[in-house]
Amino acid sequence: DRVGRGMSADKWLAVVAAAAEGYPFPTNLDRDVPLDRLTPPAQSDIMALAVMEGWPSDRFIKELNEYDVRHRSA
Repeated sequence: DRVGRGMSADKWLAVVAAAAEGYPFPTNLDRDVPLDRLTPPAQSDIMALAVMEGWPSDRFIKELNEYDVRHRSA
């Protein structure tokens, strides 16, 4: 996994915070329903999960594209 390749989880999360949007709005809440919290996931949440779980790049790109679709206005 990426965390095990010389960078600590804290350092990876700092990279995520610098590179990805951390505010989940504006979004279309009809398409981007928060399931287990008050807000839908932000782009940084998706990126952090991808880094921590070691997603392949094609899955990460797919998830970001789906995120963009959910954030378009109706």
